[in-house]
Amino acid sequence: MMQTTWSLAGIISPALAVAIIALPSLLSRNLALFASLALKDGTALVIAIDAVTFLLCAVVLVIVQIPSPTGSDLSTSGRSKPSLWADVREGARYIGQRPPLL
Repeated sequence: MMQTTWSLAGIISPALAVAIIALPSLLSRNLALFASLALKDGTALVIAIDAVTFLLCAVVLVIVQIPSPTGSDLSTSGRSKPSLWADVREGARYIGQRPPLL
């Protein structure tokens, strides 16, 4: 799914950008609003849309709360015992129990 998404984004994004860049020059012939803005092309429009979508994604990332999973090596006081090898063993055990991940 990720590879399909990346491939489609690589095809659709440039086509959409070209359409947006050409939009002011195409609409300036028909609509006086775009003619009064004096946009030769839609490069500024593409950058503005990119900035707005970036800000939208940043707001979503700030709002979304991702729960932190508890480790299996917690002590009775609730504090984690830092152990790199315990984390490596737990990760190897997790992957070993799921053959498709190999």
